[in-house]
Formats: sequence, structure tokens, C-alpha cells
Amino acid sequence: MGCTPSTDRSSSTSTPEPENNNSVKDSNFLPDPKCQVQIRLSPTSSQVDEDGAGRPARVEVKDEAEERLKTGEEGENDLEEEGPGHGMLGVLGTEEIQGFGPDHPFEDPNFPAEPSSLYFSSRNEDELCLYTWVRPKDLVPEPHIFVDGTSRRDVVQGVLGDCWLLSTCAALAKREDLLYRVVDPHQTLYGPEYTGMIRINIWRYGRWVTVIIDDRIPQKNGSYCYARCLDPAEFWVALVEKAYAKIHGSYEAIEGGMPIEAMVDLTGGLAERYELKDSRKHKTLYKYLRKSFSSQAFITCSRKGDWKMSHKADSNGLVQGHAYTITGLYRVHAQDLGRICLLRIRNPWGDKNEWKGAWSDGDELWSKVEEEKKHEMGLHYMNDGEFWMEFFTDFCNQFEEVSICTLGPDFDHDGQVDSAKYVKIIFGEWMTGMTAGGCRNDLNRFATNPQFLLNINQAEQDEDESGAADPKCQVIICLAQEHRRSQRDKKVKMLQIGFCLYRAGEGENRLNPHHFLYNYDCGTSGPYINYREVFGRFELSVGSYIIIPATFEYGVSSNFMIRIYAEKPIDLKELK
Repeated sequence: MGCTPSTDRSSSTSTPEPENNNSVKDSNFLPDPKCQVQIRLSPTSSQVDEDGAGRPARVEVKDEAEERLKTGEEGENDLEEEGPGHGMLGVLGTEEIQGFGPDHPFEDPNFPAEPSSLYFSSRNEDELCLYTWVRPKDLVPEPHIFVDGTSRRDVVQGVLGDCWLLSTCAALAKREDLLYRVVDPHQTLYGPEYTGMIRINIWRYGRWVTVIIDDRIPQKNGSYCYARCLDPAEFWVALVEKAYAKIHGSYEAIEGGMPIEAMVDLTGGLAERYELKDSRKHKTLYKYLRKSFSSQAFITCSRKGDWKMSHKADSNGLVQGHAYTITGLYRVHAQDLGRICLLRIRNPWGDKNEWKGAWSDGDELWSKVEEEKKHEMGLHYMNDGEFWMEFFTDFCNQFEEVSICTLGPDFDHDGQVDSAKYVKIIFGEWMTGMTAGGCRNDLNRFATNPQFLLNINQAEQDEDESGAADPKCQVIICLAQEHRRSQRDKKVKMLQIGFCLYRAGEGENRLNPHHFLYNYDCGTSGPYINYREVFGRFELSVGSYIIIPATFEYGVSSNFMIRIYAEKPIDLKELK
């Protein structure tokens, strides 16, 4: 494996190949006695070569990078990309929020009822004249944010390709307490306490922030065309979508995205993405899905296919390049078929576009399942976008990836959220010409990246099952790049990011190029990739480690955040 990044499978672009310059002058560093010739370490490629008689063995590392796949629902007009700015579009503002009421409702000056809030690309005047902005109280006599609690069936997608957001909304709807943290249910849309102002809470870059919007929502030709609730008097879906549109610059700007990002934004949790292309991992993944779902994790899936066809279903009833919500997992015994592993899946369109193959609504295979079991599963035949599929034969062939979000760390990857007694968050910056050193394909540059000292301390009464002192600690390390937009017509370019973990040297000193040349890493986040957040699970001994976050390319400026979850006491600080 070389250092050239792989090409995005949905585009013809590729990432430039950095200079490969691992040459570092020999020093008195001794090789690890465990080093062997031609050792390869996953997920990066590391190999040890014999430099010659009487010379120490070097660790030659060739870092790799990948491009994130397109989600399938990107609009035809991509946003112009630029570097990071102040990054608080839609959140910071000095607008007065006092003195509003039924006779003088709030009008958001930062996201006005104008075409610029709908589109960042140009539109003809005739099309723009079709849109009007109305308040819920002008649509129904008694509008509410929530009606009869929350349900996955509340969510109905509109004309926007933002299923990445709406599939997450549908998953979150099963937890009223969490959804109410995002949208306070005590806010009113009519009556004497009405102000026209709505507060939506979103987790952004390490903290919860409040996005203030007005309750005006756009209509086209007299009917609401964006995301909505199934009940005409319920409006939480439309308001969450509007808040998202505001922090991205416009409604058009939220076409195309990744469910794992929306999951983190609405929960503050940890999200993972699993591709389904390796059939050898399907059995393990299904077990993990079952355990995760029983622990109330939030799960979505995305279908492969041509995103240009994402506006309609194919002959199987599925939509290409589209995100769905997994709403149930069951194993049933079917007559003559044995045990069947089923998933219940929901299309955020909430209509008749459903799977038409085996185990679909009304399929004859359901006659082989006992009535009591079908009642337990909540089986119904409705044109509501929800359907069942067999996991191994159909789901894994039709879908491309699964995303799982938990509210805390899952150290042992068993689907159960573990207690994280110790959590640390620290912020840093890659600065061009100073700390933006790029990957290990050039060790001299790589050594200039920010370095963080992680100390794992032995906890009191910390013993393993045999009663002996337990020297191991389960640790999850997350690296997130700052993703927030600064201008309404531009977005921050997603960088290919990753991190490496090394044993610390003597004292509290930064690691130099010679250390990387003669020492293995303890682990990495995997290939560098342009995700907003990457992470890794590690089982580490008590002691000191160095975390080195980096971008694949050299000289790229950005801000980043590191989150660490551990079972034992930890200390974290940056080494200057």
C-alpha cells in the first residue's frame, strides 16, 4: 500500500499526494527488540526494513487517505468551499429578543423571510414568486410544537434532499426526553404567551448552543413543501429543519449530508459508521445492531445507488442514494424457513415508497409467522414508508452503510453504553507554517503537529476478575474538525483528518522525528478521511502516551477538538 489517497467512488477527483520524505538522520536510538522484518499493522501500513549490518531497524510508515462517499442527495449546485472563519453562522447575534408578543411577533433579521434563506444558487424571479412565508397560527387554529408526544411516524420529508437529518429525527423521536432537550415543548405557537420566537438546541463543537429562529415557514403555491409532521397541527419537524437551514446558510445548503453528523448534533453522543461491502462481517454487525438497539442507540442506514435517481423509487420500492431509519430488529421463527433475522426500516418520505420484496407489507411469507409474534412486532400494512427486510439476503445487498449513535462510550463494542467515569475535552489548532504538519509520509513535518500528553493513572481498588491489579484501561479517543460555516454562501471544506497514538518518552517532552522513525505507534484512527469526526477504541496500560492529531495534507489550517473517554483517571494537556 502506498501513500496515494484513494479516489472518491462517486467522483473523478482525487487527493493530492504529499511529498514522501521519511528520511531522518540516524541517531543513537535503538530499535524495539520485538521488531521483525515485514510487519504490517492495521489500519495503517507499517513495515520494518533492515537498514544493514550494525544499523538499527527503521519503522517505515506510509499513511493513507480516503474520500468520504457522497450521500446521494446532494443538490446540483455545490457550495463554494473556503477555509474556516469565525464559525458561528446562525448562532452568534446581537438581535434584541425582548418585547415580542402576539401583536408584535419576532422576525429573525439573520434568517429573513426572503429568497436568500431558501437558496444560495441563483433562481429566476418567476420561481421565487411562488414562495410565501406563513406562521403556524395562520395555517391551523391551534398549532403545537408536539401533539401527543413524539413518534418516528411524525417525520415526513419534503422536497429537500435532507434525509440525513430527517432519518436522525425519526430515530431520536423514540426518546422524548432527548428530543425535548433539542426542542423545548413548553414553547407556544399561538395564544397570549406567543412571541413568534423558537429556540432550538444543537450540540456544536463540544457544547450545546441555542439557535434562535422565528416560526415563519416557507410555502410554495400555497402549501408547505419542506419537512413536516404527519399531523397538520404539529410543527417540531419543520422548526428543527429551519434551525438547521439557518446554521448552514439556507434550505438548499442542507441538501446532502451524513446521518452520523446529525446524530451527534442532536444528541452530543458518539456515532460510528459501518460499511456493508464485506460479507464476512455481516454476522458480527447484526449482533452488534441487536445489542445497540436494545440499549436505545439511534440507528440509520443509507442505500447505495445513483444520487440523481434519489427523487423516485426503483422497481423494488427503494430509493437510490437515500437515508433511512432502522426502527426495529427481531428474530422470528418462520414455518419451513427456520429463524429469520428481520429489520424494520422507515423511509422519511413517509409514503407508499416501501420495499416490495420478501417480507414486505402483505408478503405471503408473513403467513409462516405466528400471529402472537406478529402482534408483538407491531406488524401492520400501511403506506407509511415503514417496512421489513431480511438482514443477510436483502438488506446487506440493497444498503451500503449503517450508522449507530450512542449517548456514551461503548468500550468493548458490545452494544451497551459503558460508564465513562473520566471524560476530557481539549481544543487545538493546525496553523500553516507552524503546526499544520500533515501525515507521517514526511516525518520532519509530522513532528510539528500539536502533541497532547495523555496520562492514564491507576485507580484505587482497580482489580481484574482474579483480584490482581488491573493494568489495562479501555479508552475511546475522538478527533473532530471544526465544521461550522461563517458565510451563508460558502462552507468550510472538510479535511482528511486522523490521529496517531504513541508511548511517551522520558519526561514531558514532545516526540521528535527520530522517535517516529524507530518506534511503532500504539494505534491510529485509521486512514485519514474527510469526516467531521474520527475515533478509535484502545486498550492501554497505565502510563503516558502522546496523541498526535493531523491532517493528511501538509500546511492546511483548521481548528480541532479531542474528546477522550476512559475507565481510569486520566490527565490531558498540550505539549508546547
